[in-house]
Amino acid sequence: MKLGFPNNQTQTTATATATIDSSFKPLFNLSIASHSLLSIISRFSPSKSLPSDPPKPPTTTAAASSATLSGCAVPLFRPYVAKIPWHGGVRAFLSQMFPRYGHYCGPNWSSGRDGGLMLWDYRPIDWLDFCCYCHDIGYDTHDQAKLLRADLAFLECLERPRMATKGDAKVAQLYKSMCITGLRFILIPYRMHLVKLQSKRSFLDQLANIWWKNNAYRQD
Repeated sequence: MKLGFPNNQTQTTATATATIDSSFKPLFNLSIASHSLLSIISRFSPSKSLPSDPPKPPTTTAAASSATLSGCAVPLFRPYVAKIPWHGGVRAFLSQMFPRYGHYCGPNWSSGRDGGLMLWDYRPIDWLDFCCYCHDIGYDTHDQAKLLRADLAFLECLERPRMATKGDAKVAQLYKSMCITGLRFILIPYRMHLVKLQSKRSFLDQLANIWWKNNAYRQD
């Protein structure tokens, strides 16, 4: 059994549908129009061009140089074995007034252990702890000139802006303030005076050697 319109009506409906489909065409091509619109916008937009590729991470040399400019460059941590025992005397007594922070900030405090161990095998916890670590390495000598350079580098490291501390913020601020004050008004002037005395002594020793050689030459 067939249901629907007669054949002539079916043909008429099909013809009308085809006519509507053929006449219903888009008035413009969407892709062409979007491309034209983007070209118009780019003409009136600022001349700053966006990077086509994502920025590349800095190289190792660039990162090392930027770290050097920002203070004490942070190398790959390696355990350090001290050559000279911890200082005693007046310095050891006065340092007892300082609090302990991290693994290296504090009197006779190294690798987070008491007693001033010779093996430093703990990584510093943050920038302040790393400043103390660098200062301890600089103090591994008896040369007053090297000790003075270590104090100056420590002061520069403390006074530069850094990241947030990972330990107790109050203890870190107290330790930093005490170190800056002690370095500026006590330790650095004291080291500079000792270095001047050593330079004068070396100069006098050179003069004495010259005088002794001249006398020995005249006697011969």
